[in-house]
Amino acid sequence: MNISELTEPGQPILTVNASDADSGENARIHFSLLGTADGFKIDEYSGIIYTNRSVQYDPRRPHVQLLVAATDEGIPSRSAVAAVRVHLTDVTDALPRFPQEEFR
Repeated sequence: MNISELTEPGQPILTVNASDADSGENARIHFSLLGTADGFKIDEYSGIIYTNRSVQYDPRRPHVQLLVAATDEGIPSRSAVAAVRVHLTDVTDALPRFPQEEFR
């Protein structure tokens, strides 16, 4: 999954899906992000991952790995975890510069 570093907050970037072989309420699944998910959030019911702030590209860390948990409503509840790797693309956001401050 690729997103631009200046993607606006609240933008959907990906939908994760999970299924459960149980029936009824035991088969209802809720999604959550585990660990550090700075800059991202997930809709608990739909599995849509959104940005929750503008993310910044860092050449030392050009991607973010999110851990998504899918948990059913069984008793006891069961969970599965999947990794989502988000690659951040750099946007040319630097100002132009003159080689000198004064020309004569």
